[in-house]
Formats: sequence, structure tokens, C-alpha cells
Amino acid sequence: MNNRFLSGWIIFFNLLIIVQAWPQGGWRIAADAPSTSRFDDIYFTNDSVAFIGQKGIIYRSEDRGERWSQIGSLPNNAYIRSIEFINDSIGFIGSIYDAVGGAGFYKTVNAGITWTRIDNQVSGGMFGICGLDHMGSTIIGVGIYSEPAKFYFSKDAGHTWTSKSIPQAAALVDCQMLNDSTYLIAGNSNPLRNASIYKTIDYGKTWTEVAKSDAPASYCWKLNVNSNGLGIGSIEDGKTTFITHDYGDSWQEVFVVENAAESLPLGGAAFLNDSIGWAGDQWNAGLWETKNGGNSWQYVEFGSSINKIKILDSNTAIAVGKSVYIYNLETIATSKIVEKTNFHTMNINPNPASNEINISVDLIQNTAMRLDLMDENGTLIRELYRASTPVGGWKHSFKIGDLKSGIYYVWMRTNEGHLVKRVSVLAK
Repeated sequence: MNNRFLSGWIIFFNLLIIVQAWPQGGWRIAADAPSTSRFDDIYFTNDSVAFIGQKGIIYRSEDRGERWSQIGSLPNNAYIRSIEFINDSIGFIGSIYDAVGGAGFYKTVNAGITWTRIDNQVSGGMFGICGLDHMGSTIIGVGIYSEPAKFYFSKDAGHTWTSKSIPQAAALVDCQMLNDSTYLIAGNSNPLRNASIYKTIDYGKTWTEVAKSDAPASYCWKLNVNSNGLGIGSIEDGKTTFITHDYGDSWQEVFVVENAAESLPLGGAAFLNDSIGWAGDQWNAGLWETKNGGNSWQYVEFGSSINKIKILDSNTAIAVGKSVYIYNLETIATSKIVEKTNFHTMNINPNPASNEINISVDLIQNTAMRLDLMDENGTLIRELYRASTPVGGWKHSFKIGDLKSGIYYVWMRTNEGHLVKRVSVLAK
């Protein structure tokens, strides 16, 4: 065997060993984390200390999310949607369900051990806060997914708050501060409820719509824009996601799964770097991963109900859903963990219908429920029901004899997610 041939084989095998050993990146479940129906948010006060919460229970980790302990609680089994701390001690929680007193807004001054309800400090009214963000002493918030579209603002570290309506939007879900005066907010538009993103450069005085999906009855659910301008806005009830390269001035809507049989309930989303990013399935198992900046996506069989993804450093991300999940770029492969999830159900009969429809719902837990009747274009025809509703069966009849013949949709929105059912109306 000649030396050139031998040298070639040595180089080939060396390269093969390098390729096989080179880390591919992967997800795993945290070493000791609580489990619930879904944790909706996570916040780090420094490189190590983090907070999560659900069903009124607050947990703290001191080792980057590996192990957690209960440290405090909110009253009345509150559904916790958003968590934000402005320093090691002072933090805020936005809830969207509280069996007593409706959706609440809470503050801690002792690192989450005790919480005080501060709804009465919000000038302009408080209707439930789905998203929070801050820079320095400025804190912003938005809500609520079930409407109305409200923007919350504090310039004094949360001592006083104001809220204002955003008329362009029907509902708001998430927000991000880019600098002291420039913010992004996300939800859906008015009147057709298309997934939308809005941007302000004047502290929230005026807003410009910078993205809108074609799909009615959808939401832009989670925002995450990196320091280099690359960002993602996940779309719930669509087959696409928004991508930006210019700090949210403009957005491209790209397919995650173009030929999906049903719309995707995308939730938590983020880019680790210019290539790798994810969008979680916030109602079901797994998440979608891109390795080319969002041009194409692959399903990853891991996790459950992922509603928030946070980037910790250039190698590490953390996600929360049914539990806590950690990604590391140096991990060889994802641990295949898929946790089964349950969800509310809804049935409508008769269908077709002429005079009335009977709606039956089976709720897996106490929730705030809203039922709306929409036409085929996504226009709201009438509000059917909106109230806190206990776990179990719920039934009600609604008159529809005044409607024209056609296709309509009943849209059920709850804290845990949304369902749409088609109904055919035959006018007499």
C-alpha cells in the first residue's frame, strides 16, 4: 500500500471519528423539577437563581433550573401566566384565573416568599396579565388572551401602574422591551383576530402593526428577539411562525409544517444562535427545531406543553411546560421524553342546526372559559359565554334562529388553550 493511499485513509478515519464525536446538541429533563399541567413562565434573577409557579405555588431554583423547592404561594389556586423580577427581592406575577376576585396581579418584596395583591394600584383597570418584561425601573405588561387588549406600564419599579387599551388589537399575550422606549407586543388583531405584532418607539404612546398572519382566530403567542436583531414570534392556531432580522421592524411568515393536517398550537419560542431555534407545542407533546435560521423545521419528540423557552448562554436554553427542560449544545442527543397531556373537550349538536345549538364542554380543571361565535371570515358574531368555570361537565343551549345560512365556528378559549368547532347553520 503506497503512502499517499495510506495517508488518505488515516485522514478519512480521523474525520469520521471527529464527526461522530462532535456534539449535536440535545434536550433533557431537569434533575429534580416539579410537574404540573403547565408552567407558563420562568424568570432568572441572576445566572443561577430562577422562579417558576403554577396553581398558586411558587418554586425557586438556585442551580440554573436543575433542582427546585417550594418557597411561597398565592391565594385561591391562581393560574400563573407571567413572572418578572426587577432585582433579587422585588418581583411581579400576572395571573389569568383566580377563583376569588378574578384575575390578579401580585408583588413580592422578599424574593417570592410572600405576595401582595396590587390590582388597585393599576390606574385604568387590570384585566389579567399574560406577559411581563422590564429594563431598569421600567416594567411593561400585556393582556389578556381572552380580551380586552391592554398595555400595562410602570416607570417607578412597580410602585404605580397605568393601563391603556390598544385599539388595533383584540387580545394581547406577550411583550418585549428592546430599549427604554422601544417595545414589541403580540396577540391578535381587531376585528378578525389574526396573529399580529405591534411596535412602539415612543414608550407605548403610539403603536404600528409590523406583522399580521392571514389565519383568522389565531395569536402571535411568544416573542423573543436576540441582541443581533434575529427574533421569532410563535403563532398559535396556524401552520407558520414569524421571523425577524431587524429587531422587529419587519417580519417574514414562514411555514413550520406546510402540510399539517391541523393548525399548530405553537407556544414558547427562541433562537439559541443564528441557526438553531425552537417553537414548543404548548398543548401537546414535543417541539419543533430549526438548524438553518427558520428556513425549515423538524419535529423533536421531547417534553410536553412547552410555553416558554429562555436562552441562558450561547450553549444553553431552558424551557418550561409540564416540567422543566434543559438544552445544551454539547449534549450528544435529545433524551426522548414525551409526556402525555390531557385537554378540555367540546361538542356541538345538532350540526347542521336551525334554531339552536347545544354546546357541551368537559373541563379537565377549573378555568376561565370564553365561547364566541365567529363567521367563516373570522368576524366575531356574538359573545356566547365568559366566566370562571369549574372542572367537569358544562352544557348550555344558544339560539341561532336569526342567523343566515352558512358556515360558522364556535371558538372556545381557556387558560390552558383553545378549540374551534365548525357548525353549519340552515336558516328556515
